[in-house]
Amino acid sequence: MEITQAFVLTPLLLLLFTWWLLFNVFSDAGDLRRRRRRAIPMSHAAAWPTPTSSPFFSFLLLCASAPQCFTLHDAALAGRPSLPSRRLLTDDDPTIATSPYGPRWRHLRRLATVHALSPHRLSLSSSDRDAAARAMARRLFRPEEGSDSVGVRSAAYGFVGNVIMEMVAGEGMGEADVARFKALTESALAASGAANRQDFLPFLRFLDFGRLSRRLAGIAKDRNDFGQGIVDDFRRRRRGRSSPSTTTPEARRTVVGDLLRLQESSPEVYGDDVIRTVCLSLLQAGTDTSASTIEWAMALLLNNPDVLKKATAEIDSIVGTSRLLQESDLAGLPYLRCIITETLRLYPLAPHLVPHEALQDCVIAGHDVPRGTMVLVDVFSMQRDPLVWENPEKFMPERFEGVKADERKWMMPFGMGRRKCPGEGLALRTVGIALGVMIQCFRWERVGNEKVDMSEGSGLTMPMAVPLTALCLPRVEMESVLKTLCAIAHSIVSADVSVPAKITASIAAAAGDHGDGGGAAVLVAIVFIAVLLLAVAVLVRSSWDDGGGAPAPPSSPAMPVIGHLHLMKKPLHHSLAALAGGEAMVSLRLGARRALLVSTHATAAACFAADDAALAGRLRLLAGDVLGYGYTTVVWASHGDHWRALRRFFAAELSSTAKSLAADRRADVASFVAAIAGDGGGDKVTLRPRLFELMLNVMLRAVTGRRNGGGETRRLQEMVESFAASGAPSVGDFFPALRWLDRLRGVEAALRKLQARRDAFVACLVDDHRRRHDAGDRDEDKKGIIDALLTLQETDPDHYTDNVIKGIVLVLLTAGTDTSALTIEWAMAQLLTHPETMKKARAEIDANVGTTRLVEEADMASLPYIQCVIKETLRLRPVAPVIPAHEAMEDCTVGGFHVRRGTMILVDAWAIHRDANVWDAPEELKPERFLDDADSDVVTAVTGPPMISFGLGHAHRWPDGRSTRAVLRVGCQISRCHRHGRRRRTVDADGGAADSCMSAPGVRQECGLCFYLNI
Repeated sequence: MEITQAFVLTPLLLLLFTWWLLFNVFSDAGDLRRRRRRAIPMSHAAAWPTPTSSPFFSFLLLCASAPQCFTLHDAALAGRPSLPSRRLLTDDDPTIATSPYGPRWRHLRRLATVHALSPHRLSLSSSDRDAAARAMARRLFRPEEGSDSVGVRSAAYGFVGNVIMEMVAGEGMGEADVARFKALTESALAASGAANRQDFLPFLRFLDFGRLSRRLAGIAKDRNDFGQGIVDDFRRRRRGRSSPSTTTPEARRTVVGDLLRLQESSPEVYGDDVIRTVCLSLLQAGTDTSASTIEWAMALLLNNPDVLKKATAEIDSIVGTSRLLQESDLAGLPYLRCIITETLRLYPLAPHLVPHEALQDCVIAGHDVPRGTMVLVDVFSMQRDPLVWENPEKFMPERFEGVKADERKWMMPFGMGRRKCPGEGLALRTVGIALGVMIQCFRWERVGNEKVDMSEGSGLTMPMAVPLTALCLPRVEMESVLKTLCAIAHSIVSADVSVPAKITASIAAAAGDHGDGGGAAVLVAIVFIAVLLLAVAVLVRSSWDDGGGAPAPPSSPAMPVIGHLHLMKKPLHHSLAALAGGEAMVSLRLGARRALLVSTHATAAACFAADDAALAGRLRLLAGDVLGYGYTTVVWASHGDHWRALRRFFAAELSSTAKSLAADRRADVASFVAAIAGDGGGDKVTLRPRLFELMLNVMLRAVTGRRNGGGETRRLQEMVESFAASGAPSVGDFFPALRWLDRLRGVEAALRKLQARRDAFVACLVDDHRRRHDAGDRDEDKKGIIDALLTLQETDPDHYTDNVIKGIVLVLLTAGTDTSALTIEWAMAQLLTHPETMKKARAEIDANVGTTRLVEEADMASLPYIQCVIKETLRLRPVAPVIPAHEAMEDCTVGGFHVRRGTMILVDAWAIHRDANVWDAPEELKPERFLDDADSDVVTAVTGPPMISFGLGHAHRWPDGRSTRAVLRVGCQISRCHRHGRRRRTVDADGGAADSCMSAPGVRQECGLCFYLNI
């Protein structure tokens, strides 16, 4: 007798039905089940709960309550159901998306974010996406074939696969690899999205109907082999390099390369399974979803030709037809963004997201959700809700026009909360550049007169049921650009084959003719030719004029190759003032870099007013990469979303912290005054160590909620003083092609050693707070900025990574302590050399505060002369004599002169504050210049010409008000509580090289201000 599936399955189903009756009709469990079923009414969500007494899963399909699920109950619903089919499919090695919530998931997500998906790494890989877009345009351009139908999904899949593979392994995929990976991914996603009976009826696993287990195991093996092949191939390529010890340039860093370097130091943490999982997570999650979105968007555009026409017109007006669209152009194409957003609304990446699981019992919208409940979010229905969206089934990109991202109606195509897809930024960039290039270069038409079939396929994602095929014809306006692209690609391939062979033959012939001595001669000749070519490239680049008729700023004679670098001497602000020669704006050439020197206040105001956004970039220097955590700190980050988020945090947290810690600052200042008194009694006192300790205590209270324990002061002061190493220019900063010389000279190693000390210092602070934070010790009275950052990290781990948190803390501790301490030291030096000013300042304090108490922050408003002393100190000795260099992010015109993109902007604040055309007797200390009436004995308001001590525009240094208040108050206490004297020798007031540090080597080796104090 033949045994069929029906023969075996029928008695099993009868047994299951009998079991259901026993537990739901004849027992109390049925009452419990019915109560819980009523707990989730259909008005809130479409629910399919199974008996809760069942050993199987409960289902909960959420719609209206999704926002509450992933905000208030985000941690409780952050689990993933442990489905047997999912375990088989991943071979018990889950990806980031399917990994259970816990340490492994956090580790994998952090690796993917830091090494691939952070804003910094995405900006570095933008050129790879532009190159992949050019390659896709070349493949689609087939002029000899005329009108030809194209499989949109295949073209999109090849583009996205190459983009992500370049980022992961530094090498694109061939057509065979793309086809293999496409088949592997589609079969895995189809299996993941299927409702497998074995997941919910465990006893069926033993029967393995349809050979499901074997099929899933086969997919898992192919998947692991593909991932391991990527890792092994990268290892072979790395071993095959001629100089394996050479570090990879920042712009060519890859995920596999970074993780293999980490594996060398921590093999138990960064095993091959971890590297393989991160790579496969990026490839599988990124390729299919982005390719499907591009396909859906093209299908919608083909069915709505008016929208396609409007998108084409926008690209033509913004980008033009003389060049190919680039990723940097996407920010200026709002209608294209609306098309992508509307596509994600109608056809989200995953129509019901990856299932969540309740890790604990919770109450959502007043309804009980027991632990172990599977949570399914129907994003497809949510984003077509007629109560929220007008004409929800209609494709209307205009509904998002003029609407900011945070003001849009409820959408969550990438999920929400801590399990939100970390690749949102990459997906939007990839889809944007691909769709933009397709629209710009080609005219798309439907095959036939019928509209495109918009039926949805099955699976975890939502592909088109019928793959999209369309007619692709090159636009007449873009044919010349496309032909140029093809010609360039052909010439590069030819050059790659012929030129190396010719060079190798020439060198070999020369070496053979001259014997051993000839080898050295050939080497010298090669170096000479390289230097000559570099000189020609620099001269040609500096002679380019694309200003559209606007002249370049005036410039002094420069030397070949190095330009004006030989004139950059210490102190830098003196050298720049001499170079300016009284001109408002001077063009410089510092090696391969163009620079613009600004030396008047009017020109500086023009730069950072009308052209502020254009000049808000930051230079990509070696110090910013090493000391700035890859240009992610607020000091080194260029103007953009990341910088704005950091700036908002600083503005909000410093303001609230300043108010809450006012009493602590009073205590710190009182301790400082007592310490000065204890050091006095007619003896010599060195101010800088005391001032540094005071400012460190103030900043530590703000950052950690406590004062320093005594050991931090000297450690941090040594690191701040060592920070002068970042002021030493590296060769690679001005000649990028010679970056390797910095490694030979040890400049990069010195910076990394310094950064290791800084990182260890701040990591200790952060880890201590994380331990107390995780232990539940959240005393509001001791809460500091680190606690606020750790709270933000829980809600937004992609942005507030550990490096971002450490960067914020380091900026506060280093920039907030040293600059304020130096300003007070300079003020005291000025007062010592001008005793009449000291006398007048003390008289004002005695008259307005008295002699029975210390000066407080509330007294500052009634001490205008003290404010004038500080302003005059900041005029003569600005916090940074040369404002941290900006970079032009786009071509612009300043003061009638053309400033090209990439130009370094140097603002000499020291020279601007001593401009004789603005200031009367600019070299003299005259605090009265800031008063309304300088000749009156009564001081009223503090006015005067504007200054740029703290910068201008977007990059204006944010804590200027708090820094000034701190300096004012400390200066008041010193000048009021003690009488000061000095030796007959005048205080040395020459500025140091890197900052406004005093240089007085005859007084102390540490160059601090020493004076005699009499109680």
